[in-house]
Amino acid sequence: MVASHAVGHRSVNLSGFASIEKYVLSLFHRLPYVRALPLARGRRVLDLGCNNGYGSQMLSFVAASVAGCDVSERLIAQANALVTPRPIDFRVADGADLPFADDAFDLIICAQVIEHVVARDRLLAEMRRVLAPGGVAVLTTPNACIRLEPGKRPWNRFHVIEFTPREFAAELAPWFAAVEVLGLRASPEIEEVERTRVALRRSGHVGQVVEGGDSTDDLDQFMERNRIDSMRYVTTDLDESLDQLAVCSEDASACRNALRLMCGIEVAE
Repeated sequence: MVASHAVGHRSVNLSGFASIEKYVLSLFHRLPYVRALPLARGRRVLDLGCNNGYGSQMLSFVAASVAGCDVSERLIAQANALVTPRPIDFRVADGADLPFADDAFDLIICAQVIEHVVARDRLLAEMRRVLAPGGVAVLTTPNACIRLEPGKRPWNRFHVIEFTPREFAAELAPWFAAVEVLGLRASPEIEEVERTRVALRRSGHVGQVVEGGDSTDDLDQFMERNRIDSMRYVTTDLDESLDQLAVCSEDASACRNALRLMCGIEVAE
């Protein structure tokens, strides 16, 4: 099982936030799906490592079909309880052995998954197998540059590895002819919240990370000032980014088109 470290992962929460920090983390989870909506329109989509199906649900409003898979039976049970505009094919499945035919999908979203995986070559080989010619794979992962001292292991107990932007691109390059890695930046307030959280974790002061305690007024005002459109993907200063996004394809023109639709970024041929 390639993703065994993710079996016990928490369900992603997109409402009822206990703190500003929890709200900011929810934005990180939502953003790649929101940005992928233009790519998903009328397409066959796989949400690989779908957690409780929150992203699959978003994609189902525009996609021709959506399949979601996760190694956790608990999370797939939650996903199957979602109300969606059209049926979603949720399955308990391992990324090392996807239960889908070759060339089955036009778009694969693999958000915050690869850092949980030991046998990443098997995961990426399966992604490549089920991705149709001209299809696009979108992956997100944390940025080790801001989270870890060089040579240190991840402090998140579910992560087996974390990548610098250079390492992330190198991990994907053997499997896709075209790979573009971008960095996530955000409003000053979001940046401060996330960098403070990461700094405390990085220094080992886990107990000081605020899990709650923000007043309802403070949280509501922060949410009003900082929305999903307060975040953006960029092509510069990647080592300073809050998170990473990779757009991959065997077709360089498909990769460039995906970057334009998702991020408004033009990449030279």
